[in-house]
Amino acid sequence: MKKKIIISTIAMVILLIGGMAAGFYYEIKNNPQNVFEQPSSEASGILAAQNEQNIGTVQMPAGKINIALLGFDKNAGRMEEYGNSFRTDTIMVFAIDFDAKKIDVISIPRDSYVKIAGKTYMDKINSAFLHGGGFDGDGFNTSLNTISSVLGNVPVNYYVAMDMDVVVSLVDAIGGVYYDVENDIKNNDGQVIIKAGYQRLTGKAFLYYVRDRHTTPGGDIDRVKRQQKILMALFDQMKSLKQLANLPDIYNSFKDRMYTNLNVTQVAALAMFASDLDLNNVNTYLMPGDYLEMNGISYWGIDENKKVAMLKQIFGIDVEPNMRYDVYVIKSQYQSTVKESNNVSDDSDKPPVEQPPPSEEGPAEEPSEEGPAEEPSDEGPVEEPQEGQPPSDDGAVEEEESVEEEESVEEEESAEEQSDGTQPSDEGQPPPDKQPSSNEEPVQPPAKQSLPDDGQTLSKSNLFAIASTNPL
Repeated sequence: MKKKIIISTIAMVILLIGGMAAGFYYEIKNNPQNVFEQPSSEASGILAAQNEQNIGTVQMPAGKINIALLGFDKNAGRMEEYGNSFRTDTIMVFAIDFDAKKIDVISIPRDSYVKIAGKTYMDKINSAFLHGGGFDGDGFNTSLNTISSVLGNVPVNYYVAMDMDVVVSLVDAIGGVYYDVENDIKNNDGQVIIKAGYQRLTGKAFLYYVRDRHTTPGGDIDRVKRQQKILMALFDQMKSLKQLANLPDIYNSFKDRMYTNLNVTQVAALAMFASDLDLNNVNTYLMPGDYLEMNGISYWGIDENKKVAMLKQIFGIDVEPNMRYDVYVIKSQYQSTVKESNNVSDDSDKPPVEQPPPSEEGPAEEPSEEGPAEEPSDEGPVEEPQEGQPPSDDGAVEEEESVEEEESVEEEESAEEQSDGTQPSDEGQPPPDKQPSSNEEPVQPPAKQSLPDDGQTLSKSNLFAIASTNPL
């Protein structure tokens, strides 16, 4: 009897656990959004981004979340060289809509010129982590809030960040990635390290591919497009091989080497959601803009009007374009400011015009419209020559066109110079230059200053403040 009771108890416990597991499975499979109501307190870095930049944040509809994927330019070699100072060279935001069963992936180029959250200046978005204090400070909050601000203040409460070494291990753990490489990938010495063509990329080769930005002329923008493309290939491969179900196990294996505020339950919910996701419902976007160069530094300037249209398409929100940060406005103001500064420099470098010493006989008379003034003669007034008579020897001016006397020619040239507005100079002294030298170098802008408060326009003096911000 006692044995039957024990067996019955064990059976009930098993059924209870099984029922709970089945209920849990049903819940995260059919209502995965329920496990994302609040940011996890099990963050292996920080909690959800909450500071002054998120005041007035756009309220996301139920069933939608945004997760930032951050890739650090960090590995063992760089730690020895740079210490703990790293940047987020890969920035992707996964806008997940559980109800519509779709994902929009937004890539923000690392060189995007943006206002850093909590600061009064602009810089490349990949340096936001450093400006926030990095791993030892508030680097993750600063990065997430900067991203949120760029995306029209939609909340970006979740993040997954990893180093370069972890990427290599992750790709090797799933057996590599089969991919058709578009072009030969070369290292800094020009040696081909990955040949073009369809092949299986190991973790190291995968990292080389996603980090390369010198193979094609588009630089970092081409790299961002390649990253999107290979991630889609990776997702398709894991889905077809039913490897997405292994994501929780992969997470547990690498969680000590990753930085995230997702817990294992949320990772499992994402894995189940992705398993049923149609690849055609995964859309990729690139933050619209144009190349921007200031003070010899290359940036990616954001096209505010196109960005607003993109946000409307993805999030369904209406955002006013902030033209203070528009790439074409910044370009125009920067070029105008540099031009004016160079003109000021040219005027200040020009030597002053030297005037001839004053004559003892008083100031020179203004030339008359009839020609140069005649100097007085000791012999009295000059008489006009009679018609048909040769000119006299007393220095009278001949009125006919065939004047041949050298003295009269010199007087006419002097009168022409005075009528042009130039001052006579001493013999052997060159006249001052009228044009600045084309070999003069442009003036470098002043050191970094704070941006004006919101609501003010970017004045030309403030433009140098944003233009001279050097990336760390």
